[in-house]
Amino acid sequence: QSTESYRQMIEKNLTKPGEENLPRRTIENLLPGASVFDLFAINFPGNTNISLREHFRCMPEIIGFCNELCYDNRLIPLTKSKPGFGPVIQRHFVPDAKCEGSTGSEKNKQEAEAIKTQVKILMQEDEKNHTEPKRSIGVISLFNEAQAKLIDKLLDADE
Repeated sequence: QSTESYRQMIEKNLTKPGEENLPRRTIENLLPGASVFDLFAINFPGNTNISLREHFRCMPEIIGFCNELCYDNRLIPLTKSKPGFGPVIQRHFVPDAKCEGSTGSEKNKQEAEAIKTQVKILMQEDEKNHTEPKRSIGVISLFNEAQAKLIDKLLDADE
């Protein structure tokens, strides 16, 4: 269904006859694409510090990065580490890396090249060891979408 049809359904079913329509912000937060945090903001106005307490989607080593960075280590991971899974997080310092571009579109070519090299090494290890299923590889960069696109472009160029 379209967003407009959802909006009409919400207004029809959540507004009593003779009463004012729901505030526009309330309707927007009930439409597809809204998060549970948007709904909490409606029910708890003025409380701007709504955050997760538990995480259940990935291993503690992976969510640990965000837990330390954003949650002051208050987030409780509900999953367990998998034995024999290998290193989950690898950090790499790229010497002589330079940021280019303007705010919001920065790129770091040296970092992107180093990431491409490391991803290729991991993929070659999987091929050599006949690893099944193949590893899932995620990359965290301190830049933005422009950097992600550059990394994708470099990885795609070698396929």
